[in-house]
Amino acid sequence: MSHCINFLSICFSAIRQLGYHDLMMRKILSIQSAVALGAVGNTMANVVMLSMGHQLCRLDTIQLAAHPGHGLKAGGALDDADFAAILDGITRLDRWPEFSAMMTGYMGSPGQVQATAMALKAFRQHNPDAPVMVDPAVGDHGQLYVAEDLAQAMAARLIGNAEIITPNAFELSYFSGQPVRNISEAQAAAEAMLAQFPALTTIVVTGVHDHGVVRDMMVSRGHKAVFPPPDDAFPDDGSSSGRPASGMPASGMPASGMPGGGDLFAAIMMAMRMNGMSWQDSAAKASAISRRVLAASSGGKDIDLGVVQQVLTSD
Repeated sequence: MSHCINFLSICFSAIRQLGYHDLMMRKILSIQSAVALGAVGNTMANVVMLSMGHQLCRLDTIQLAAHPGHGLKAGGALDDADFAAILDGITRLDRWPEFSAMMTGYMGSPGQVQATAMALKAFRQHNPDAPVMVDPAVGDHGQLYVAEDLAQAMAARLIGNAEIITPNAFELSYFSGQPVRNISEAQAAAEAMLAQFPALTTIVVTGVHDHGVVRDMMVSRGHKAVFPPPDDAFPDDGSSSGRPASGMPASGMPASGMPGGGDLFAAIMMAMRMNGMSWQDSAAKASAISRRVLAASSGGKDIDLGVVQQVLTSD
C-alpha cells in the first residue's frame, strides 16, 4: 500500500511541475549499466525518469551487484549475441517510432558498441528529430577504466552519431586529444570535437576545474555556458574531475563527487529536455539538482535514490 501511495505522489508531483495539459509520458531508450545495489547507470536513470513522469525503456549493458568502488566485482556484461538480439527485436516488432529519445552510457564490449550504433541508425530513421545523447563513459581520474579498443569503438561508432555528449573532464581530454585543466581548455577541446564530428551539436562537460571550484560547462557551435554560479560550485579537492561521469568507475571517488553522479546529471538533463526545456536550460537545471543530491548523499559510497526522488519531486 505504501508503495502505491509513493508512486501516486510521484505522478501528482510530475503533473504539478508540467501542468495538466502538458503532461505526456515519453519513452526513452536507455542503454547503459545497472546494479542490484546502489545507484548508477540505468538503475539511477529509471528513478529519475519515473520521478519526472517518463518511462525508461532500458537495456542493461552490464549487471553488477554494486559498482566496483565497493571493492567487489560480481556480475558481468550481457552477451553480445543476446544484446544484439534484443535491439533487433525492437526492429522486428516495429517499435522504434514509440521512442521519444535515445541515450547511451557505459558499454560492456566493442560488440555492444557496434550493435548500439546500428540501433541508433534505426532510431534515427524513424525519429529523425528526436534527441540522441551519448555519455562516453570510459574513464576518470586520469585513466581509462575500459579497454582501449572499447573506448576507440565508442569514438568511432557512437560519438559522431550523437546530438549531444556528456563527458567528464578526463573523457573530453581523451577523445579530443587535448588537455582539459580549466574552463578555457575545456572550451577549446569541446570546440575541437565539434569540428571533428559535424553531426554533434552540443557537448556538456562535467567536473571542470576553475579557480578553486569544480564546474559544469556546455559548449555548442558559437556558444558556451558555465554553471553553477561562483558561490554554488563544488570546492576543488584536487582530483581529476568533480563529478564522475560513469556508472562504472574503477574505484574510489573524489570528495566532491560520487559514482553515478554523471549518470544522474545525464538522466536529469534528458528528462528536462523531454519536458520541453532547451539543452542549455536542461543542463543548468541538471547541474543544480545534481549538486543538491550529491551534497545530501555525501558520506556514503552510493547516491541515495530516496534523496534523488525527493529532490526531483519537490523541485
